[in-house]
Amino acid sequence: MKKIDYLVQPNNREDFYNYMHNKKYKYLYFDKEYMINSNFPFGIDTKHKKIILIESITVCACAAQNNQILSFEEFQKITI
Repeated sequence: MKKIDYLVQPNNREDFYNYMHNKKYKYLYFDKEYMINSNFPFGIDTKHKKIILIESITVCACAAQNNQILSFEEFQKITI
């Protein structure tokens, strides 16, 4: 993964997973069940259409402090 453009923490993780799957994004390292049941935000690489979970507590804390974690709705508004 080259660059993460967005961090997204959706309320309904399964809806978000299906939305990204329908947009032809590739999931890295984890299976669907793990990604849906995780509490970590999704990292989105829009250029390469890849998605990953960001499981670094430090990265998540820094992103949260800087208001850089988007909801599913905020992400949709930006990317449409």
